[in-house]
Amino acid sequence: MKKTTDKKQKKRKSVQDLIGAAGIEDSCLAVSSGERLCFIMITPVNLNVLSSINISSRITKMTDTLENIGTVDFLCLNSSQSYDSNKHYLAKLKERETNDTLRDLDQKDIEFFDQVRISMATSREFLAVLRFSVKDTTEQIQSTMGKVVQVFKDNGMIVRLAAKPDIKRMLAIYLEQNIFETEMQDFDGESYAELLEMKL
Repeated sequence: MKKTTDKKQKKRKSVQDLIGAAGIEDSCLAVSSGERLCFIMITPVNLNVLSSINISSRITKMTDTLENIGTVDFLCLNSSQSYDSNKHYLAKLKERETNDTLRDLDQKDIEFFDQVRISMATSREFLAVLRFSVKDTTEQIQSTMGKVVQVFKDNGMIVRLAAKPDIKRMLAIYLEQNIFETEMQDFDGESYAELLEMKL
């Protein structure tokens, strides 16, 4: 009997439970262990237009920054959805297609997705992630984050603390919510809440 109850409890776990997210507070993602993961958004630079001397200088500045900060994790995320699965599907469709006109259309669709990829090649988001324990107070976290942001700025980087919408969008990309909505939902189905309330 106990095994059946355990199975039911496992099935009831939400995505939030599975990723260990407890909520979003200021620039931080609070996790179920009580820790906080705080995010700093780093604006990327197009290295293709910089000279090798400038690139070396930026690497040195980043090294100096990391020495001053200490332990920090970095995330590099796509700031938009991937079209790879669409391309693979179209390529397989094209292989099986016997009609030349339809094969040409499949090829044009593949080329369109390539153009989208090129136009979004710089659509990356870089984030520095600092971990805080349960013992750290809100004031300590804010103070540390402010100092870290200043260290980045002193070394010539364009940074800002991630806002709640940034963290929601970051999670939405990987949880497949529509990232093109003007306002991100706090939970699935939130947009239908008003309609449901009206019907009740």
